Amino acid sequence: MEEKVVSVPYSTPYKQSRLAQFLKLKGDFYVAGGDFEKGITSYLESAHQYTIVNDTLSERECMNCIINLHIRDNKVMSIDILNKLSKYYNRSC
Repeated sequence: MEEKVVSVPYSTPYKQSRLAQFLKLKGDFYVAGGDFEKGITSYLESAHQYTIVNDTLSERECMNCIINLHIRDNKVMSIDILNKLSKYYNRSC
């Protein structure tokens, strides 16, 4: 089912925003299940979709989720996560 949701062309800002919301919820789901890597990937995808519709508050919320995960669990950010963040910021600029 997820493939259908993601593969549909979203041509309006509202639909793109709903896709971003779906990806954020997907990230929440993965994090709740303990799969931080997939959760962070979903948060980054969500943040990117929010930048497309210029929803900077929601984009920041997704990025905050990533940072707060590490703070809450007292985890060191891995090189993989830092690389994903770097790619995200380079793609957004």
